[in-house]
Amino acid sequence: MRTWLSPYAWVLGVRHFLYNTGIIPSWEFPDVPIICVGNLAVGGTGKTPMTEYLVELLLQKGKQPMVLSRGYGRKTKGFYYVEPHGDACRENGNTCRGNGHAFREAGGHLLWGDEPLQIKYRFPHVVVAVCEDRVAGVERLLADYPEEPWIILDDAMQHRRLKPSKTILMSNYNRPFWKDCLLPFGHLRDLPSAARRANCIVLTHCPHASRLTPDSSHIPHHPSPFTHCPHPPALPPSAALPSPPTLPSPPTLPSSATQPSVLSQPPRHTQPNQLPRSLPLTPHSSPLTPHSSPFTSHPSPLTSAPVFHTYMSYGKPIGLLAEASACTPVARGSALKLKESSSVLLVTGIANAKPLRDYVQLHYKLERHLNYPDHQVFSTRDLEKIKQLLQKNPSWHLVTTAKDAVRLMHSNIPGWVIPIEIRFFSEENATAFSQLVLSASH
Repeated sequence: MRTWLSPYAWVLGVRHFLYNTGIIPSWEFPDVPIICVGNLAVGGTGKTPMTEYLVELLLQKGKQPMVLSRGYGRKTKGFYYVEPHGDACRENGNTCRGNGHAFREAGGHLLWGDEPLQIKYRFPHVVVAVCEDRVAGVERLLADYPEEPWIILDDAMQHRRLKPSKTILMSNYNRPFWKDCLLPFGHLRDLPSAARRANCIVLTHCPHASRLTPDSSHIPHHPSPFTHCPHPPALPPSAALPSPPTLPSPPTLPSSATQPSVLSQPPRHTQPNQLPRSLPLTPHSSPLTPHSSPFTSHPSPLTSAPVFHTYMSYGKPIGLLAEASACTPVARGSALKLKESSSVLLVTGIANAKPLRDYVQLHYKLERHLNYPDHQVFSTRDLEKIKQLLQKNPSWHLVTTAKDAVRLMHSNIPGWVIPIEIRFFSEENATAFSQLVLSASH
């Protein structure tokens, strides 16, 4: 009842009614697998880790994934390919309103947004594009890459103009959408009933003992996103999986019914229809290898879609180098220099920094945490504060996230990035989720 006390709810209700009844049409691309990753809350549900998981999954299956994002926080408009090493202002005939070089000097996140740039650095051979109009964005991708593309829409659940093949709804286990309220009473930006459009629900941040242990054997060894190295380091030998940890009992979920776990030129380095394949991954170096799970899947009372429980896995720190031209395989070598006894200055600008803070406190000596709002554009004053703290305390190490790193790279402040990945609890859940994703082509 409280939902409808918010004026925002009435606006959303009318909007959904217009789309549901066809008064406002939605566009479909029936011959193209389009997977939407979205949520109903404002940030902190793991959409970007899930997008990266899907890219990895599709690459392993021999598909050609492409990521299309709105590019939240960028200062440009229209369609752009995310090209950190190319001519950013050639796309779609746009000129960045004359500020392209200024944006690049201030950080590529102002051109494309921090999350698309993060994804591009991790998967340099995968096409990543931004466009606020997802229909126009999909049309452009299909024009440039017409041969069997798989398009992943990052944060597009509220973009009703485009009807995807599959919709993955992300929700925080500790604050599921069915227990939350609309803004301003809670954190929801959409009606809870919108969950009925989802093909599955992925609960993130589920309690898991191993999330407090560096899980480097499960972090794929892509080229370090922060050294601009075009040649990825060799994969390490496979290591044995750790035995499943003892897990805490989950909170009671609100249902007893159990569900089975079932427009521009293309980037210069890649020609249409000739996408490079990903590196071969061993089972133990892939984020797709799951752990066992104590959970059974329970749907929310608002949908019968299957629910998958996941947790966040932290890898060993990767070096954030000051020199953009550096090409050192820091993912393997320099990571050893940050010891568990090291003093750390943690800098975050994400929606929910508490899990990472808890992890850093457990494994390092956390001296200070500068916690900024989500998508924080670090000002000159912010950067000076960070530099002064590191100068006054030479033994401190800057530690941040991959998302924040793309907004810090232009500052020439050396530091460390803690990789974060989403992981399923059981082989059955991972397989069922994979099958659901791949069925988007049917």
